[in-house]
Amino acid sequence: KWESCRGIGHSFGYNQLEGPTDYLSIEELVHSFVDIVSKNGNLLLNVGPLANGSIPLIQKERLIGLGSWLDQNGEAIFRTRPWSFSEAETTEQPTKIRIRFTTAASTITTTTTNNQNNENMNNNN
Repeated sequence: KWESCRGIGHSFGYNQLEGPTDYLSIEELVHSFVDIVSKNGNLLLNVGPLANGSIPLIQKERLIGLGSWLDQNGEAIFRTRPWSFSEAETTEQPTKIRIRFTTAASTITTTTTNNQNNENMNNNN
């Protein structure tokens, strides 16, 4: 196992000078998370509170978005292990599809990481 440790934005903690473009989008956060898990990693995501202890709205939105994705696609993440191959890419043009693999028991789960609107296609075999 290994761990990727990062903030939601460029800073590790809250930085009042960071704007929306400095933060990972929900889609980028999900893609990074799926990629890390498919390679037997953990994501340690830093959330930086404001001085009063509250979580900034932009960080809440990202966490809620990741949680919503996990509500629908958690079987690709929870209690899984990396499969023989962690990633693949289709050769179709104009847009190649990036695929990440995880496995649990006798099930292989594929997760695409470049769909529009942060949708995920899981195929259990």
